[in-house]
Amino acid sequence: TSYFQVKGRESRSDVRYDYGRRLVEYHFRGETFLRRRLRVVDDLVALPEETRVDDLVSTMLNYADSLWAPQADGSYRTSVVRRRRKENEGPDDVETRYGAELVPLVLRVTTDPASHKATALVDLTPFSSWASKSRPARIVFGADRRPEALTSTLMLGTSFAIRIQA
Repeated sequence: TSYFQVKGRESRSDVRYDYGRRLVEYHFRGETFLRRRLRVVDDLVALPEETRVDDLVSTMLNYADSLWAPQADGSYRTSVVRRRRKENEGPDDVETRYGAELVPLVLRVTTDPASHKATALVDLTPFSSWASKSRPARIVFGADRRPEALTSTLMLGTSFAIRIQA
């Protein structure tokens, strides 16, 4: 379960994995930021064979614990369940009915020359209509490989910065 609230706009997702039946049960309820329009998803998604599927929190924990192996090119790839949305969805666009889908999540981890910390850029456009492919989010990892910070510049001059402390 993940839940967050920004200026009174709530967003909650509940994901349940049934590996025996190769299914993901996905529930989402969120409000658009400007007009507070509601987006609701209640769906099942098949888990394809040989496809790694995680949630966003698990990806970071698996990276930290070295349970997420890099690909031959050094990138880390998994799939994440999310609300299906149109490619050109605007921040207040809503549909009559939503489903869920699997989307790829790719991290390319490098070392920041100034801080010597591991960093990664990640495309947030599959997860937010406010994101832009040309402005990926930046994750900074601590010595323990756990995320310390996540920052991103979004549309309409908005941005966010999340600091994670033990």
